[in-house]
Amino acid sequence: MLRGIVTPGSYRVGKVRFSGTGDPMGNITPYETAGGRRYRVRYRKPDNSQTDKRGFRTKKDAELFLAATEISKARDEYIDSAAGPLR
Repeated sequence: MLRGIVTPGSYRVGKVRFSGTGDPMGNITPYETAGGRRYRVRYRKPDNSQTDKRGFRTKKDAELFLAATEISKARDEYIDSAAGPLR
């Protein structure tokens, strides 16, 4: 059994606690560059560590990346690009 404080507006799914303020899948935030508006995707890897990918030109591109990442995690096909090349 998991023990811990679950604050109002938060909930647990399995061993993971989500706050009521964000999407459990991840989030997409805009930021400004000299070349214009870009979008950053923040999400959790299968080991539950947080990571991000940035530089998407459209919000739709960021949403598609986030959806594809979540699908690959659900199918146990996720490959961490920061882990280095496959050999």
